[in-house]
Amino acid sequence: MQNERFNVACFLAQHTLEKALKAYLLIKGADEFWGHSVGELCEDAKTFDENFKEIEKESKSLDKYYIPTRYPNALPGGIPSESFDKSDAERQ
Repeated sequence: MQNERFNVACFLAQHTLEKALKAYLLIKGADEFWGHSVGELCEDAKTFDENFKEIEKESKSLDKYYIPTRYPNALPGGIPSESFDKSDAERQ
């Protein structure tokens, strides 16, 4: 945020939740899960704790930051560092 790299802040928010959910699933003994979608990982976590339903909707919104925040070809004519702003980063 300090260097106005808002695309990086958005990606790291998604990535942090992804890793936290994967750690939770491992601790709970999940025998199978894969991918990078925090929405899908949150659905997997609900099998162990229904309280994940409360954050599922918000967590799904983070999925849109997985690819476009890093790859220019994921945005039509856009450069990630120019396509995300402070309000995007602060929401996360």
